[in-house]
Amino acid sequence: KTFSQIRNEYDNNSLNLFTETNYLSSVFLQFIALIIKSRIENIMNAKKLNRIMTFKEMVSEISNIMTVSTPGVKKTSDTYMNDSQIRILEAFGIDYTEK
Repeated sequence: KTFSQIRNEYDNNSLNLFTETNYLSSVFLQFIALIIKSRIENIMNAKKLNRIMTFKEMVSEISNIMTVSTPGVKKTSDTYMNDSQIRILEAFGIDYTEK
């Protein structure tokens, strides 16, 4: 039932999947994405992140972090990270300190 009518989650339009190969590929990718999202939500529940933000808010926060590299300089630097971004990185065991 979950995959019977595939729709784009953001604009709710039906996806055009004319061939069986495209349809099955899309179902497989959605299944893998569902497994990954479930694991992320389990970590969020365990670390109590779900009390302060939703899954979409967490993805939005993390997508704002960028690594900047300057030509001619080997060391890269990250953009400023706020407290919630640092808390997310710590919950997932990602090292964010400068090396």
